[in-house]
Amino acid sequence: MADLTVSQLEDLARFAYEQGNVEKARERLAQADALKMEQAQARGDVKEFGYAGGAGALRGASGAVDLLGQAPELLMQLASGGGEKMMEILGLSSGRAPSETQQRALGAVFGDAGEQPAPSTVQQEVAKMTGGYSEYRSPLVAGQYGSTLGEFTGGAAAMPIGGPLRAVGSTVLPAIASETAGQITKGTEYENMARIAAALGIPVAQALATPALRRMAIGDPSEVQAYVKGSTRPQSVGILERAGVEDISAGQELGSEALMRLEGRVGPSLTSMGQLTRAVAKEAGIDTDAGVLSANVVNTNRQRLGSVFDQADDLAGGVPTQAEGMAAVNLVGTAEEFMTEGVKIPKALNETANTIGNAFIDGVELDAKTIKQMRAKLNEAIKRYSRAADKQIEYGLAEDLLSTLDDMVARQISATSPEFVDTLNTARQQYRAHLTMERALTGGGQGKASGRISPESLASATQKREGVSYVRGTGSDLGELARASQEVLTPLPRVAEGGVRFPDPRVGQLRDVIPSMAASRMQETLPMPAREAISQRLLERLARQTGGLLSID
Repeated sequence: MADLTVSQLEDLARFAYEQGNVEKARERLAQADALKMEQAQARGDVKEFGYAGGAGALRGASGAVDLLGQAPELLMQLASGGGEKMMEILGLSSGRAPSETQQRALGAVFGDAGEQPAPSTVQQEVAKMTGGYSEYRSPLVAGQYGSTLGEFTGGAAAMPIGGPLRAVGSTVLPAIASETAGQITKGTEYENMARIAAALGIPVAQALATPALRRMAIGDPSEVQAYVKGSTRPQSVGILERAGVEDISAGQELGSEALMRLEGRVGPSLTSMGQLTRAVAKEAGIDTDAGVLSANVVNTNRQRLGSVFDQADDLAGGVPTQAEGMAAVNLVGTAEEFMTEGVKIPKALNETANTIGNAFIDGVELDAKTIKQMRAKLNEAIKRYSRAADKQIEYGLAEDLLSTLDDMVARQISATSPEFVDTLNTARQQYRAHLTMERALTGGGQGKASGRISPESLASATQKREGVSYVRGTGSDLGELARASQEVLTPLPRVAEGGVRFPDPRVGQLRDVIPSMAASRMQETLPMPAREAISQRLLERLARQTGGLLSID
């Protein structure tokens, strides 16, 4: 008998029982238990903990997979059978099918020899593949703790809700609590219930503590911008996410300064700035995965758009309409009203407006060459005046005249080359975004020099280009993106209102340990309403315990 394994002794016990020899079956089971104890003691507590833990992990994972495979049937049972079916699903009643090892051991003593085996499950197949190892139950306390921990973590790994590391990590405390409760009540009728109650008690306790932790992390609700009645912050977050700007912390999403400081997010991260830069580049017709815009990429895009306008100008030609002629002249007149006394409209802009206006009055056709010359002058003016803070009127006039010229060209080619109109209109939209992009990259600052667009530079560039439309929210799609990034990602001030400087961040670090941990662990749920967040986290925690709960006998 000394050469037989535990599994073989258990098989002999089953054979003896099937032959009707119950006493021999009990003898073989006793020998199996003695050998199991001898081997466990030889391994020692530490090795036994790992050995039993590995078996428990296989058991918990396979049990969870079995449950997933039976989910549709179990849901139907739950709907039709009420509370008793719920108890069966959780393994709290006699209706739960025992494992293969349990069938052999319990059946030899209490069962019927003629009972048919249950349909094969993943857990049973794993037991066969491992030679019965996955069904190993340690006789030592250390091994029993390892076994329970393995069952819970294995089940969580098989159903990694919220990510494998989080799922597995969240089951450690419930597993220890469950086994401790089982050890305390071992051998009593309350053992199973105690194990289950302890395992479920940890998630419930965590859920009960969540409101206080949320408050500690988020801070005073009256100081949270997303909680202010009529706040557009949730919509702004949605705009950014749809544009591909996804690296937004919970504090930024809520507009909670207290939470942002705990997160260390006093401003946009490099990742979020890269995502914002890509979103702006996309509006300008640049398809790139890079988070920065080099001068070469910007110039190449300008040349691409310029070639479209060159083609359009080649197809254009004719007499301007009255609306086009008067629009050009009136733009100059309006600009003159806002010019400083003694400052005149630049010659290039005046000549462009007069060319269009006089062509209408005299009935003179503007040919492709003349249109190209006007476009070149206006583009040069836009490029020059975009760099000068005191030339905003001239910059705006050049842009408005270029828009008038584009309207005229689009009208003219719609009659001769209608198939090109859509191409031209797309290029016009992209060029406006390109000009904003260039302006956002112009000026000092490390971010601009490296080709990154910040929320402040984008908002400033868009506001200067779109004016009152930016403030009203009636401008371009890029203006909408700029407003959203300015609202959500703008860095926190270094000085509070009233000139009070924020204290050294090292002050109060010990006090902020728990709020900081909460801010880190609850990133996904902090922006949710409290009731929804607590319910979701509780259900996730309970679901992760499936493997461990199913393994409780």
